[in-house]
Amino acid sequence: MKQLIFILFLISITLTTQAQPDSTIIKQIQGLRAQVNYTEILTLLSQEKNNDEHDLWLNYQLACYQSLLKNEKEAFKNLYRSIKLGAKGEDILTDSDFENLHVLPEWQKINDTLDEIYLEKNPNISNTVLSVELWHMYIEDQRFRTLGKNYKKPMLKFGTQEYTAFNDEQNKLVEARKKRLKQIIKHYGWPGYSMVGKEAADAAFYTFQHSRRKYLKKYLPYMEKAAMMGEASKANYAKMYDRLLMYSGKKQSYGTQLVSSGSLDKAGNYVRGVWQFHPIADFETVNERRLKMELEPIEDYAKSKNIEYNPNANIKMEKF
Repeated sequence: MKQLIFILFLISITLTTQAQPDSTIIKQIQGLRAQVNYTEILTLLSQEKNNDEHDLWLNYQLACYQSLLKNEKEAFKNLYRSIKLGAKGEDILTDSDFENLHVLPEWQKINDTLDEIYLEKNPNISNTVLSVELWHMYIEDQRFRTLGKNYKKPMLKFGTQEYTAFNDEQNKLVEARKKRLKQIIKHYGWPGYSMVGKEAADAAFYTFQHSRRKYLKKYLPYMEKAAMMGEASKANYAKMYDRLLMYSGKKQSYGTQLVSSGSLDKAGNYVRGVWQFHPIADFETVNERRLKMELEPIEDYAKSKNIEYNPNANIKMEKF
């Protein structure tokens, strides 16, 4: 089954997990952004900066809109200030507002700075070069998933030529990452925590978790061995194991996999249906198995996803 990437374009100015100003300025900026009035936004933000020039959110926003207005020098200045204040590397590297800066030599210095900060947070690993490579691989894998909030361009209409071309391009990049990861595992084995650190090690999981069944089947034993040795996440192993069962048309073991039907609305946009648990084998004892894999009780997991846990739901199982 050819992997299909459904791009989630969330038009938002929420870029970091840091505290933000009151809703008034947020709404003002949202309205001005909808009008593509970046100059007025910059004026508004500059007025706010007089009150607190050390605010992460504020400096990050200044960098975004200076970039959009092609004020590159000021954009880089505020971007560096944002990094110093704690802006996340994965946010900066996936933020579409900074695409104007990518072609400039200074952008490589931004990359280098973020890599240095990343390694400072991951001391005592045995392969720093591989760790950085895998960290970037993780970021690319999540660019349109958990990091999709940073893509602020207009939505591409599902089924259009532009959407298809974009989707095909992303699929090629996915295949390239899998190819490289297979080379890494062949040479090093599963990249574990002590070798590359947690974030980088999890990149291997995420890359294969979104793969076809044959990849899951081939590389699951590698991850199982690493997880049992404390070199990989037991929770992620459980997710990969459940994903393989689901793709094989079988009931899952740990209750980690959710399914949802989808359809196109009148405008041609993809609309996802209600999330449900893929059927669970021996659901009466699922929490015992989840505990061994360091997962929270399934009732708590369902609550966190705002869905109903109904072990008796009649859900059709298909092979992928």
